[in-house]
Amino acid sequence: MRYEARIVATSHRDRHGDRLLPEGLKGNARQSEQRYTPIMVNHDPRIAPIGRTLSSKVFELPDGESALVVLVQYFDNDEDIPIDNSGRELPIWPQPQNELAVIFDQSYRSEEYRRPLEDLANLLKAPLQFYGKKALEPVSTLWLIGAFLAGGIASGFLGKIGADGWDLLKDKIKRAMKRRADWPGERLLVLEFQAVNDSRTVSVKIIIEDPDDDSLEIFKNRLSVIDDVAIRLIEHPELKQVVLRLSDGKLSQLYALRRDAVPRLLEIDLEEDINV
Repeated sequence: MRYEARIVATSHRDRHGDRLLPEGLKGNARQSEQRYTPIMVNHDPRIAPIGRTLSSKVFELPDGESALVVLVQYFDNDEDIPIDNSGRELPIWPQPQNELAVIFDQSYRSEEYRRPLEDLANLLKAPLQFYGKKALEPVSTLWLIGAFLAGGIASGFLGKIGADGWDLLKDKIKRAMKRRADWPGERLLVLEFQAVNDSRTVSVKIIIEDPDDDSLEIFKNRLSVIDDVAIRLIEHPELKQVVLRLSDGKLSQLYALRRDAVPRLLEIDLEEDINV
């Protein structure tokens, strides 16, 4: 097991023109002490975390600016890390039950994306929120997040968009994610569904690369599978999240995360255990 203290953010203005104030860095440090934040590679959700934060502190730099320094524990695939039962857990997006949200990153901040994103959010009657990612080459990502009772993800999601809203939703998603000159590379759509029961909330993420009509239609036809996966996840109290990928017409598991942010796999065969 390897540990490293590293600077993850400063109050300097970054290349996107954004600046975190010292108070914001201190707030991030306080939050980091209460939860396990996974360390991702360029914020790419397709790659399992390579580590997690253990502690954090804000220091003053020689030029008078501030830096957030975290102690990172890097995972060794061959090492069995005991689970932390202290109550400190992997955070998931704080999504109200029976509501949807549309989240975008800096790749969607130019003016030409504003109207398509607003149209998408308005169709879903969902808030439109920005999520800042600090990475040299962050992957362009658009999130659609919803929280529903366990076992009711498919009915809840389809109920929110309405009986005649699916084709319109597909069109809005494609328009919002259309490649443009300022960001011609790959775009990811992350559909995150949180399943809520009496005791806890778990998260199932489905990643679609450059979604088109076919992949979105296959996703809709697999919604009942998402319900089954969420219920299976709840049956494993040590796990909190599972990440799936929809590619070439099939769902596959990329990884699952324990509640303390350590990567694992959910014991499930999407082709055999569940009626796909």
